[in-house]
Amino acid sequence: MVNNCNINDIDRIIELGKLINNNFDRVNNIEDIINDNKILGYYLDNKLVGFLMYEQNYEVIDIIYIVVDKLYRHNGIGSILID
Repeated sequence: MVNNCNINDIDRIIELGKLINNNFDRVNNIEDIINDNKILGYYLDNKLVGFLMYEQNYEVIDIIYIVVDKLYRHNGIGSILID
């Protein structure tokens, strides 16, 4: 299920973010980004297994990060987040 991430997801977002950038928590202010509703999460059994962070400028949306837990890759989760 895809939904907006919330403040309770911060630790898991940082954990997943570090899969692609060890400094993920240092270069991103996750709390502000969550408050702006710019992180979509994919949840399985209420567990965050992937997320998409984006920036929107007028009609253009730029994907900043898209991350899926290694255990859940190759199941179409990234594609679902993009759709």
